[in-house]
Amino acid sequence: ATQVLHVEIEEMAAFMFELWTSILATSVGLIVKEAYDGLDKPGGAIVSILGLVGLFIVLEDLLGFMGPKLFVENGVITYDAGSLYGGVCMVVICAVYWIKHLRDRRAGE
Repeated sequence: ATQVLHVEIEEMAAFMFELWTSILATSVGLIVKEAYDGLDKPGGAIVSILGLVGLFIVLEDLLGFMGPKLFVENGVITYDAGSLYGGVCMVVICAVYWIKHLRDRRAGE
């Protein structure tokens, strides 16, 4: 484990937090800047699949279909916490895309 701001965290969990924070920020920025507008149908399908995968990850991590999850073990943030964070980020990206898409569609009517 490594230490970040005096908090013990597994290396893979730290990687997941860093990776998904940058993906989330970039994706939301691209959605807000309408970078996905030319990809309406395939873009929506891809983002929807991303959201469904994220929802599965969140549910699996919280409900433990494949075994119990420990987000903190012996005072160390584990990979399971990083996995949960990644799933939440996927769901947020999907939600931002569809909220923006529906808002833009209503504004155009």
